[in-house]
Amino acid sequence: MLDLKKIEVRAGNGGNGAVSFIREALLPKGGPGGGNGGSGGNIIFVTDDSIISLDKFSKRHHLIAENGKNGLSHKKNGSKGKDLIIKIPVGTEIWNISDDNRKKLIADLRDNGQSVVVAKGGNGGFGNSHFVSSVNQEPLLAESGELGEKKILLLNLKFIADIGIIGLPNAGKSSLLSVITQAKPKIANYPFTTIDPNLGVVSDYKNQKIIVDIPGIIEGASSGYGLGHKFLKHIQRTKFLIHLVDGSEDNIIKKIIQINNELKAFDDELVKKPQILCINKYDLENVKKIKSEIERELQNYDLPHYKLFFISAKNQVGINDLIKEIFTLNSNETENSKYQTEIIKPKIYKRSVDMVVKKESDNSFRIIDREIIRLTKGSNMANWDTRVQLFNIITKRKITNMLIGLGIKTGDTLLIDDLEFEWE
Repeated sequence: MLDLKKIEVRAGNGGNGAVSFIREALLPKGGPGGGNGGSGGNIIFVTDDSIISLDKFSKRHHLIAENGKNGLSHKKNGSKGKDLIIKIPVGTEIWNISDDNRKKLIADLRDNGQSVVVAKGGNGGFGNSHFVSSVNQEPLLAESGELGEKKILLLNLKFIADIGIIGLPNAGKSSLLSVITQAKPKIANYPFTTIDPNLGVVSDYKNQKIIVDIPGIIEGASSGYGLGHKFLKHIQRTKFLIHLVDGSEDNIIKKIIQINNELKAFDDELVKKPQILCINKYDLENVKKIKSEIERELQNYDLPHYKLFFISAKNQVGINDLIKEIFTLNSNETENSKYQTEIIKPKIYKRSVDMVVKKESDNSFRIIDREIIRLTKGSNMANWDTRVQLFNIITKRKITNMLIGLGIKTGDTLLIDDLEFEWE
C-alpha cells in the first residue's frame, strides 16, 4: 500500500491574446478585434472515501492540466483549458516542496468531498481590443498567456481512524482486528506479519468505529528501525489506542514501557492518547497465573493506559467486554478530540519595487514586472509603433521613475525578457 508519494504538478498555461483588426466592407471602422486567450486549467485534488491508498500514483509522476487556447480575431476569446481533477484518499496531507527542499503544508484534507486547488492555471493574455482607449484607438499590444503554476508536491496519507492497535510484532494485533471487526488481514506466525496497515470496522449495532492495525513496533522504530516507523503516522489522528501485549512472553512491563517510549519519541501527542491495555493469550495457564502480578506491577508505573483487560484473541475471551469498553470510552470523548480541517490559503503580497525592476550591472537594468513581460512576449516588438506603445505604458505605470531611481542613464541597456533596448 502506497501512503507517501512525491509528484510534480503543472497547471495549464494561459492562451495568448491576439493582435487583430477588423477590416470588412460592411465595417469600415471595425477597429481592433484581437480576442483574449483562455485561462489554463487548474489541478484540483478531491477526497473520495472509496479510495484507501495512493497506489494510483505508483507509476504516475507528473500531472499536467490543459493549456488555454489563444485568442482569435473578431474579438473571439480562446477557450479555457480543462481542469485536471484528481481523487485522493480522505486523510491526505498535501505538502509543497520548495527548490531548497523545504516543506510547507498546503492542505490537510480530512473530510470526504473536500477539494483544494494545488496548482492554479495561468491567466489568458488580453488581446489588443482590450487596450483601446481615448488616446490609443489602434493598440498593437497583446499579452502572452501567463504560465501555470508548477510545483513539487508530497502526498502523505494518514488514515482517519477512531482507534489504533499498537504493540510489538506477533502480539496478535491482526488476530484481534479480525475478531472484533470485519477485516480479514493475512496472518502468519513470524515477526512483522503485517507489512501494510489494516483497517476494520467494529460495531455495537448502533455505532461503527474504524480501527487501524499498524505493523509491529520494535525498539528504535521512531528512528527508522523495522517497519513500524513508516506507519506510526497512521495513529496520529486516532482518538485512543488499544495497546496489545503478548502475555506469554517475559518482561511484559518492560515491553509496555518500550512501546510508549517509541510513541513519545515519534510524537509527544501519541503517548498522551488514552490507551486500553490488553494482555493477550489469556487462554494459556501461564498467563492466568501471572495476572495478579501484572496488575500489581502496573501500579508502580505512570502509564497512559485507560483500563486493563486480559483477553484471548484466539479463543475470543474478554472480546465482548473490550468492544463494550471501546464504545464507552468513545462516548466519553472530550471536545479536545475534535479537529479543525485545515486548508492553507496563500499569502497575498503587495507589489513592490523589487518585483518590478532590478539592476543587473553598472549599465544594465531589467524590468521584471510580469505584466510588462507578458506584453513584450505577446506583441511584435520588431514594429517601432508597438515599441512606442509599450514604453508609453511603462512610463504611465511609473516604471521609468523606478529605473531612474536605480541610476539608469542614456546609453545603458534595458532588458525585458530576452530583448535588449538602449535607454535614451
